[in-house]
Amino acid sequence: MTPPLLYLLDTNICIFTMNRRPEQVGRRMQEVTSAGHRLGISSVTLHELWYGVRRSGRPDQNAARLSAFVGTLDVFDFGKDAAEAAAQIRAALASSGSPIGPYDVLIAGHAQSLNARVVTNNLGEFAHVPGLRCEDWTREEGEG
Repeated sequence: MTPPLLYLLDTNICIFTMNRRPEQVGRRMQEVTSAGHRLGISSVTLHELWYGVRRSGRPDQNAARLSAFVGTLDVFDFGKDAAEAAAQIRAALASSGSPIGPYDVLIAGHAQSLNARVVTNNLGEFAHVPGLRCEDWTREEGEG
């Protein structure tokens, strides 16, 4: 039997899911969990989501939606191993002249420390991270 995989959802995928579009993201989440795999988010992603709620025009409504959504996921605290992995990634990317955004480097490091796959539609940014496994669930299977 194949051990379960861990999928770490990026901020944009969480927003797509809460907005129920594109539909294939929700379908893929159901497929993954039905197959016994785990879905989660980094506490860094949770910070980004809460920031968006607080800056929104409807913070109370969006806070309720976010709380309900997060209740369906594992939330992983960003700890020492994640910090070390993110620092290693940041240093390597700075040396190669291809740095990525500060939150993306933290999420990438966290994913590597957890041996997780990042689910994002921001593959261009995360593709700079050597060895990071990423999937884009916003595309239909067989698309580009």
